[in-house]
Amino acid sequence: MKKRFTVGQKLAAIKDYEAGIKLAEICRKHNINPTTFYKWKAKYEEEEAKAALSDKAKVC
Repeated sequence: MKKRFTVGQKLAAIKDYEAGIKLAEICRKHNINPTTFYKWKAKYEEEEAKAALSDKAKVC
């Protein structure tokens, strides 16, 4: 059975990483694989960059 994670759960894991918690601890806490974590991180960083560019375009 495949478990689905909410956006909030994904962002919580990323925030833990940004707070300096080791990846192994994050993966254990959220019951995920490191590869899954890095996929989430890449996805949300990309979305943040796109949002920042669109906000910047609206200002100019």
